[in-house]
Amino acid sequence: MRKQLIGRRERVKFPELNIGTLKAKIDTGAYSAAIHVESTEVITDPENGNKILKVFFTNPNATSPEAVYHYFDEFATTRVKNSSGKVQERYKIILTILLGGKEYKAACTLTNRKKMRYPVLIGRKFLDQYEFVVDVSRKYIASKHLVATIKE
Repeated sequence: MRKQLIGRRERVKFPELNIGTLKAKIDTGAYSAAIHVESTEVITDPENGNKILKVFFTNPNATSPEAVYHYFDEFATTRVKNSSGKVQERYKIILTILLGGKEYKAACTLTNRKKMRYPVLIGRKFLDQYEFVVDVSRKYIASKHLVATIKE
């Protein structure tokens, strides 16, 4: 597989979420990927009693913010060190990420990143899995084809 060059910042989409284009920080120091959510709640499916994760997604950087609920019957919990170094328990789901014109599957943890500059963090597990190379001196290399529908 040929390695793909990306910058330290990229624009990404999550096709199944329908929340528009998001800014992503490419972070080789972070282990996993994370996406901003407003809230999460585990509910019970009244039909079969199975647990379902109800997630409220938003795009905080959109010029016209979009918000939507999504439901996931496949999810897990994982322990993650946050940006302050404290261990948190987070929900983790598999999402499709559109980056550089291609779709990739990634395990994403869910957290409120409202106070962060970038609503998406892409860590080294994803970068290694799909053989990306990061040019830290450049931004938006792979996502030039995405229309800049987000505030810079």
